[in-house]
Amino acid sequence: MPILFKKIRNLIPLFVLVLLVLAGYLPIIFGFFQQDEWLGLARFIPFKDGSFSEVFLNAIAPSGTHYTPLATIVIYLMFSIFGLNYPLYAIVSIILHILASLLIFSLAKAIFGNSKLAFCAMILFGVSSAGFQATSWPIADISTHFSTIFGFLSLILFFKFMQKIKKHLLIFSLITLLISLLFKENTIGFFILFPAMLFIFSSINKSSKIKYSLIIILVGLIYLSLRLMMLHSLSQTFSQGNSNQPTFKFLYNVVYIAPRAFSQSLVPSFQMYEITHGVTKFLPASLTGEFGSPKYDKFVLESIFEIANILLFLGLVAFCLFLFKHSNSKASKIIVFSVLFVLINSLPLMFAPERAGIIFTIDSRNLYLISTGTIILIITIGSLIRNKTNLIVLFLIYITLNLLWLSQQTSKLMKEGQERREILNKIKSEYPNFPPKSIIYTESDSSFYGLPPNEKILPFQSGFGQMLLVWYDSSMDFPKDFFKNKFLWEITDQGYKESKENKEVGFGYFRDFSLLTKAVEGNNIPLESIIAFSYDSQNKDLRNMSTELRGRLNGFSIKKSKVSQRKFQIKSVYNHEGLHLALDQNRKTFWDSKVPYKLPIILEVELDNLAKIAQLEIDSYTNKNQNEVGYEISLSLDGDNWKKVFYAKRFTPNIDGLTNIYFEPQEARFIRIEQKGYHDNAPWVIHELNVYTAI
Repeated sequence: MPILFKKIRNLIPLFVLVLLVLAGYLPIIFGFFQQDEWLGLARFIPFKDGSFSEVFLNAIAPSGTHYTPLATIVIYLMFSIFGLNYPLYAIVSIILHILASLLIFSLAKAIFGNSKLAFCAMILFGVSSAGFQATSWPIADISTHFSTIFGFLSLILFFKFMQKIKKHLLIFSLITLLISLLFKENTIGFFILFPAMLFIFSSINKSSKIKYSLIIILVGLIYLSLRLMMLHSLSQTFSQGNSNQPTFKFLYNVVYIAPRAFSQSLVPSFQMYEITHGVTKFLPASLTGEFGSPKYDKFVLESIFEIANILLFLGLVAFCLFLFKHSNSKASKIIVFSVLFVLINSLPLMFAPERAGIIFTIDSRNLYLISTGTIILIITIGSLIRNKTNLIVLFLIYITLNLLWLSQQTSKLMKEGQERREILNKIKSEYPNFPPKSIIYTESDSSFYGLPPNEKILPFQSGFGQMLLVWYDSSMDFPKDFFKNKFLWEITDQGYKESKENKEVGFGYFRDFSLLTKAVEGNNIPLESIIAFSYDSQNKDLRNMSTELRGRLNGFSIKKSKVSQRKFQIKSVYNHEGLHLALDQNRKTFWDSKVPYKLPIILEVELDNLAKIAQLEIDSYTNKNQNEVGYEISLSLDGDNWKKVFYAKRFTPNIDGLTNIYFEPQEARFIRIEQKGYHDNAPWVIHELNVYTAI
């Protein structure tokens, strides 16, 4: 029995770790794929019916600025087994994070020689919110997990090598490091870190330290040379994002990347930004710009957020220097190691191909490995605090804060993911398959993810067209060339493509009506092959508008003539006296509602005779406040019985200030124009109103 109790007691740390990790990350199981993950899935679809050798050859072939063949192979194997079953990927991701946390225990024990401190380091890493993306993006960051896991194994083996000076341990450590690099290059700094560790921790003589350091650096140079040769053969620069980087910005990043890595691995960037965003409200608007405006957000990021990063870093440095002077030799060495770990592993981030300009925020997934150094530093500082009660209280507070921050982010991802999955499921439930040549059209009342107000999209961070291709591929078996060259992947991408393999198959996605009309006419797409949905961001509602859109296309393509403004009259409850200004054939004069258009406002148009009405043209001229206007158009024969023919909660004027509203041509004499948009201050403005009838 004592042996059994001892085994159970030894499992308590694992139980605590699993419990806390699940407390932070369990919501991701109910989330959904992120933007980069859709691209990864699309990349593997062309190989789904091929042999593993095809995948292997594709994986090992140099392509792009990253070379991660092992990650490619692992993701392909997972995709072959899991398909689009997202929860399975999330479960694997959580398991990998637990495994990485357990390795931190072994690593920290090698550093501290103390199981209790190693346990604290393991728990801190397990709940650290700084690198949450590495686990909450299950497919995109498979590479980060495996690279970190093999990186930790390499570090553990290197510590054993320094203790025993067995050459085979050094060989195994370097082999494990190279495996890590073939998953992701975020451990490339270890080729510098290992020699530094020899001089910090090892007791061997100086000449041996130099000899082993040269061996490690030589292996690193060979690896780096091979990578540069790959990039040169692809005619690419070392970093696409930084190839045209101005010298000042590059040097600014050199100086400040490590301080940002320290501060943002201590307090995650999203939390620090939220705090600084709120603090900035107390500064004068003349300095910051209007709250919520792009100027305000830019001021927060480039000024207050940056100052907060530097102050947090300087505070940490001052505290470390104080403790360094009053610490023993072992603690001093660990402090130096921790600082070097963060410094060395953060410098390669300056060459990230995805980032250009000044890097104010470090991507969370890139802090996953780097945060190890900060955690070791925190544990070292804690070990020097004599009052253990205060230490335990501070430790529990920091653990609690990280769990709260983690919960905030994973809950957000869960809600976003559920909404995205519901959107895709609704489309598939109404259209289990698309026609052989099909075009999907969407309208939204909002822009998302920093896009300009006129770029109204569905709440997805990458191209919705490619998502639909991936989502439907299992039932549609799309041609392979639809998944090449990132077709429809960028967040604003629109277009139509017919397969080179099968000319009878085509697919397109559009948000812009004018681009849609060109694709339909240019490719002879039948109207029944066009599927359309509109999205209401306030109510989280997706509405099938396929019939309405086909009517719009009919209204667009049919021959029309403009009705003389003398042959109809309009009326409104608001500013009825000024309505003639919308019919005076002068763009510079206008009617306005005299009240904010957050209020329900209706115009009624009466023609002198029945006509087959097909289009309305509303001219806003140069009035920029009309970008939030939306419309519901109804037609009537008698002014009593109405039929809705058009609805858009937001319908932005084009660059010339014109809004062309097309609908299925039909007989009517009365037109009701109901404004559906929202603005707290601006009135609804119409410079000119024109009606078009089918000839």
